[in-house]
Amino acid sequence: MRAVAPGALRSLTKLDVSLNALKSLPTEVAGLASLRILFSLGNQFEEVPPVLRGLPSLYMLSFKSNKLARIAEQALAPTVEWLILTDNRLTSLPRSIGQCTNLRKCMLTDNRLNHSYPYPYPYLYPYAYP
Repeated sequence: MRAVAPGALRSLTKLDVSLNALKSLPTEVAGLASLRILFSLGNQFEEVPPVLRGLPSLYMLSFKSNKLARIAEQALAPTVEWLILTDNRLTSLPRSIGQCTNLRKCMLTDNRLNHSYPYPYPYLYPYAYP
């Protein structure tokens, strides 16, 4: 298999790295300025890679069925509208998720979140609190 030339994937809009036992992403992912969708189903990630924060077009992010135990502050790109983190080991969400102001879908089923429902995160529901 040949190596991909630097910058050759600048126009890539969808990347599916599912079912590869990945634990990390290379720093070169930061150069995928047109990337809108990233699927990472069934890998071994323990945290959302911070390299994703700088992707200006990222719209849909899925780390379903990984081993996510935490999401670091500032790891999520603020452009994310669909966030799929189902079937992981998350116990909390970062406050910075409130910076994803266009977030329309946030799937968190089958985690270990230890907050009360339905409004455990006031920064996600700014109009639900006085």
